[in-house]
Amino acid sequence: MPPLLDQFPVELQEAWLSQLLIGLDKSMMQAKLSHLFGQCMDASYLDELTKNSTNGQVWTANLANTYLQGYLMAWQARNNDRHGHDITTRQSAASRQAVQEKQQL
Repeated sequence: MPPLLDQFPVELQEAWLSQLLIGLDKSMMQAKLSHLFGQCMDASYLDELTKNSTNGQVWTANLANTYLQGYLMAWQARNNDRHGHDITTRQSAASRQAVQEKQQL
C-alpha cells in the first residue's frame, strides 16, 4: 500500500488500489480510470449537498478530458518543435529532415 494511503477513507483507499490494478502512469494518460473514483466523487458531492449538476461520472469525464488535453498540448509542442510552427521554422525543419534522410541513404 502506498505511504500515507491508510490516512484516507476506506472508499478512497479502495479506489486507489483498484487504479493500481489498472495502472497509474500509462493507463491514466489513456483515460483508463477506475469506476470507484467516480463513486467516491458521487459520495463526496452528496456529503457536501452541492446544488450543481456535477456527479462522479462528470468528474471522471472531466479528469479524463484534462489528461487528454495535456497529452494533446505535449503532442502539439512536439510537432511544432519537430515540424515547425511558422513558415521559417517549417522550412528549417524540412531542410533538417532532408539532410537526415540523405544521411540514412
